[in-house]
Formats: sequence, C-alpha cells, structure tokens
Amino acid sequence: MNSLVETTSSILSFRGPDMVRSASKPHSRMTLADIKENAEVVRNMIKGRPFYLIIVAEETADFTVEAREYVDPVLEPLKKAEAIVVRSLAHRILGTLYARTRRKNHPIRMFGTEWEAMEWIDSLRAKEAVPIAK
Repeated sequence: MNSLVETTSSILSFRGPDMVRSASKPHSRMTLADIKENAEVVRNMIKGRPFYLIIVAEETADFTVEAREYVDPVLEPLKKAEAIVVRSLAHRILGTLYARTRRKNHPIRMFGTEWEAMEWIDSLRAKEAVPIAK
C-alpha cells in the first residue's frame, strides 16, 4: 500500500508495510507547527506499527530551532531506523547534530542519495527478517 500526503512544508509517502518517506518542499521553512503537522500525518500512516523513516532534505529547505529540537513522543519509540538524505553541507551539519541527540533509540545515518538510503534500509530489513519454518 502506497499513499501520498502533501502538507504545508513536505510531501510524505507511506511505502508499506513499514517505511515512510518525508521530503521537504523546495524553499520551505520548517517550523514547529509544520513538524507537528507532519508527525500527525505519519501517525495516521503507520497506525502504531514500527517503521523506517527516510528524510529527504531539499537543498533549499530551512528548519527553525524549535523544529529541529522537537521529538514526537509517539513516533520516536516506533522508529526502527532513520536515513537522512542531505545535499548540502549545512544540512549535513544539522543532520549530524540531529543524529547525536536521537541515536540512543535507533540507528541514524546520512546519505548523499536516496538510492543509498534505500539500500541501507533494505539491509536492515534483511537482518530482521525471520526465516519461514518448513
């Protein structure tokens, strides 16, 4: 099941059964209200199930301090891993700071391309796959 939702600042898609992609819109300024709006959409997509998150930071997007520091109390414990796709040095620096504050709960890695991010998530999925009993 794939679904797509456009919010004020982002385009979010559920790539079932366990992956959400969040891409910021070009020239958007992500505020705390935007992050909370996106979190609500993601909660509706995942329906309480653990999930992988791919964040694609558009090169021209910006994030307020409040938006960067917000941690959703419902979603954070459900994240299996986060892959952050960055295309600028500024976003790489922000991504590093973000990862340092959240790495305790789940793995977070940064990538230059979405393809690399998907490969990493696929490798994590393969590690958690349980063989089918014969």
